[in-house]
Amino acid sequence: MNILTKSISALMLALTSLSLNAETVILSTPGTISASVTDLNAVSLTVEGSVDASDLYWIGKEMTSLTTLDLSKAEIVAYAGDLLNGHVEYAAGLIPAGAFMGTKLTSVALPTAEGTQLGETCFAGTEIAQIAFPDGVKAIGYGAFASCANLTELTIPEAEIGAYAFADCTALTTVDLKEVTTVAEGLFSGCSALTEVANTQLLTTIGARAFAGCSALSQFAFGKDLEHIGQAAFERSGLTTANLSEAVKLALLGDWAFAHNTQLTAVTLPAEADLSLGRGTFFDSDQIETLTLPDALSSLPDYSLKGVSATDGHAILPAALDSIGDYAMMDNRGIATLTLPASLQYIGSGAMEGMSSLSRIDALQPEAVPSLGEEVWKDVDQASVTLTVYDNLEDDYRAAPQWQEFKFDVLSGTEDSITEISETTVHGRFIGYNLEVRATGSELALVNIYTPSGVMLTSISTHDSQITIDTAGFSGNIFVITATLSDGSKAALKLARK
Repeated sequence: MNILTKSISALMLALTSLSLNAETVILSTPGTISASVTDLNAVSLTVEGSVDASDLYWIGKEMTSLTTLDLSKAEIVAYAGDLLNGHVEYAAGLIPAGAFMGTKLTSVALPTAEGTQLGETCFAGTEIAQIAFPDGVKAIGYGAFASCANLTELTIPEAEIGAYAFADCTALTTVDLKEVTTVAEGLFSGCSALTEVANTQLLTTIGARAFAGCSALSQFAFGKDLEHIGQAAFERSGLTTANLSEAVKLALLGDWAFAHNTQLTAVTLPAEADLSLGRGTFFDSDQIETLTLPDALSSLPDYSLKGVSATDGHAILPAALDSIGDYAMMDNRGIATLTLPASLQYIGSGAMEGMSSLSRIDALQPEAVPSLGEEVWKDVDQASVTLTVYDNLEDDYRAAPQWQEFKFDVLSGTEDSITEISETTVHGRFIGYNLEVRATGSELALVNIYTPSGVMLTSISTHDSQITIDTAGFSGNIFVITATLSDGSKAALKLARK
């Protein structure tokens, strides 16, 4: 045999091998694919015509070398017959549960017929690297593509999406939600490489564990229509900030919603939302330094801020707060001054345990001593923490267990200091550490506070007739206040803070 003959023979052998490895079958009768496939070792299969669940299960079980499957020209008809994977009937248009789970498939072209449904775990654990969803796809079932470790990009279709459909796809980096309004439970949980989620502005619901374990996800745009964030939705994610200020319809942050977010540094919740927090909402998210809660929030549930390191105790406790749950602020090591709101009635067991930076508690606003659970201040050096109260409640605090162990600072309100300028009167007074300055007959434009020796402590511009300034950070007890009015005239007051 000469060289030319050998070359032709080798080429024919290669073409024969290629043709055997890529097979096309056209079925006129569903349920007959086993008799139509000529090579069980084919790596590529195109199916046209009518197929049913028995055909699809057979392909997944018997064609173990298959990497490419094209069903784009196939019609899936209903099945009714012998017991097949636990059922005797399968609906038309359905790729049945687990049909190709764990196979070597790297590429799949789905049927284009309207109403196509992908059953539970039907492609889970395969090697699919990309998937396009035709417009006809109606539903994607529970775990349909879970643990597809090579899947890198994804555009979610307008379809009913089941829980955990794309969970643990560890190479997935980019997701486009398109017109999606609900992210199903656990949909992307464990997608540790996910860095970008596009088109989130229409979301109303983010389900439980939807992005749990998405440790590379540093940013997420929370839109104005968002109403519900489910349990552990972003637990152990990589978020660095969580700005929900536009989500004015938000009603619930579920239990552990942002727990263990160790990169999260700033959280802003919508100021005017009628919002409830779940247990452990920010549990052990220990890098949070800035936290803004809604003004109307009435309860901090158990463990909700445990481990948060925020430094501003004024912002943490909203004005409407009436209860702080068990261990709610445990191990917050950033807050030095804690201001108790007027409505506060109860602080739960261990709620302030381990607050090692705490140096002062401002209890001037509550009208009665808040009741306490057990060991509220455990591991806090109470003898070195100043508890500031009004004189009318001093005896009540000194008689109350756990309160009586603080270092007391007892205040009473001062009398008004008044300066008259033409037809305008400027009033100033201290209410605890809060300096109140108000003008009648004009508006305030600028208020400056000085020490008696003339050192400026602060300067605040305003366009109102009254302003309240927190002076807790200023040392000394005597202050000079100058007020510039909107007409340019000035007034000076000298006040003692008792």
